[in-house]
Amino acid sequence: MVELTEKQINWRIDRAKAHLTEIINSQTFRKEIETTEQLAQTQGIEAYWKLQSKLSRELSTHLINYKGIDEATAFCIKLAHILNGIETPEEKWYRIREWTKEFLQADKDITKSESLKNLTNEAILADNMDDYYNLLKSFRKSYDELVKLKDGEANADNFLAQLTNVIHDRKKV
Repeated sequence: MVELTEKQINWRIDRAKAHLTEIINSQTFRKEIETTEQLAQTQGIEAYWKLQSKLSRELSTHLINYKGIDEATAFCIKLAHILNGIETPEEKWYRIREWTKEFLQADKDITKSESLKNLTNEAILADNMDDYYNLLKSFRKSYDELVKLKDGEANADNFLAQLTNVIHDRKKV
């Protein structure tokens, strides 16, 4: 079994919460969702798995009446996919872009260099994968400047490796 990071778990929980907003207007489902959110404080993602199971079993009739049979089935499958970390290509690219932005914005050294800061801000503003790939290339071309900002080659290499992993979705951070 693959061990999930806290960031991965939180990403899935946030997506599940967003998905559950489709049914929150129903009093029955609102109570279940609120209970799940309370349980999630101690049980984490397991609380959402329990809700997914409940929606597929005990509450299936209510869900079918609320959304229709095809939509209810699709809703439960989508929730299971979210909790399993199965993403559509669009969801994957959105996640990678968000995590890349977070990574870049969390690095305080980049803001010390006007040129690297400008490159970073342009990539974040454009918010597409091509610009993030080009930013990575630009950082590699500006290696000497990056070494100075990061106080050594080892730190610069580590930064580039981490950025590469985030952009290419190799390692979950």
